Formats: sequence, C-alpha cells, structure tokens
Amino acid sequence: MIKQNRRFNVSVIKTNSIIITKLFENHIRPPENYGYTGKRGQAKNKDKSIYTSIQRAKKKIFGYTLANEWELWGTLTLDKIKINRYDLDLVQKKLTQYLNDYKKKYLTLKWLIVPEQHKDGAWHFHLLLSGLPYEELRDTKKTYKNTERKMYNWIHYEEKFGFNSFIDISSLPIQEKYKISNYLTKYITKAFCEARYNKKKYWSSKGL
Repeated sequence: MIKQNRRFNVSVIKTNSIIITKLFENHIRPPENYGYTGKRGQAKNKDKSIYTSIQRAKKKIFGYTLANEWELWGTLTLDKIKINRYDLDLVQKKLTQYLNDYKKKYLTLKWLIVPEQHKDGAWHFHLLLSGLPYEELRDTKKTYKNTERKMYNWIHYEEKFGFNSFIDISSLPIQEKYKISNYLTKYITKAFCEARYNKKKYWSSKGL
C-alpha cells in the first residue's frame, strides 16, 4: 500500500470576479485524520475537531463574503420582550424561519449571519444581506462615519425582533469586502466553537 505524501504551500480562492492566492512559507501537510470517528459529534480528539471546525467556518465565511455581491451590511439586536435573546438555538430557529418566509416573497434574498455574544450572555448578529427591496427600509438620514454610505433600519424586523442598523455597501471595492470578511471571522473564536460544538457557527442562505 502506498501512502500519498500530500503537501502544499499555495491556497487559491476563485470567484467570478477575483482570484486570491495565498503563499505559505512552509509546506502544509493535511493530516490523514482530524480526529474524526466518522460519526458527527463523536470525534476521538475533540480539540482537533474544534480547531478544524474554526478553520472551516472562517474559510466559508471569508469565501461567501468575497464571492457574492452584497447590498447591505448590518447589525441585528433582539428585544427581550419579543424573544429570549439568551437562547441562541431558539433565536436561530425563529430568525431562519423569518428569513425563509421573506425569501418566498423576495426570491433573490440572500444572507450571511455571524452571532456575537454580549458580556451579559445576550446575543446579537452581524450580517450581510442582499435582495431586500429598499421599500422595506427606513432611511435614517445618516451616513456611515466619514463616508457617503447611507444607513437604514429594516422596519418589519424592528417590529418583529428589535433594533437593527444597516449600511449600504452596494458597489463595495474588494479591499473593503476583505475588511468585512476579516471583521466577521474574528467572532469565530475557540470559546464560541466549544460552546457551539456540533452546532452551526454561522447561518447562510442556500445558493451562496
């Protein structure tokens, strides 16, 4: 039996508009097994499994951010009167259903969501969104920092779940999308992945 010595030092990400090539100083040799048993949630080496999960989630978020055209970048908060903002599984279920229902109305709707936990344990979300008509938004008459990018509130989400804030990022330069991808991936931490072991670390619409 011959074992392949799989090594590489170049990683390539290709989208419809860009190609990103990463050159590593040292060769990388993927291990033959990451500690998996073949059964979900039953890894022999949990630490390796968590590390792999972190890297996989970050790579997916990074790729989805760069490979898709996004119109809005936002933050979603949760009103404690309207939903239990401390139960991430519940919020994930309710918010995913909410977005899927919206997608039935607006077929081009797509999203990428990354959770972040407050110090008190409550959750809020960072997300990229496109396909939502601007008629659904309230113009805040404000712009983001020192840019001309308009800021909006999603009216129906506000009524259903709580406060939100969006920035218009249509026609965003690739350099800025790269910054957003780095911003989103920083929330995929070891502590977060340990707490969400064998659960989703981010949510995305189908077809990204």
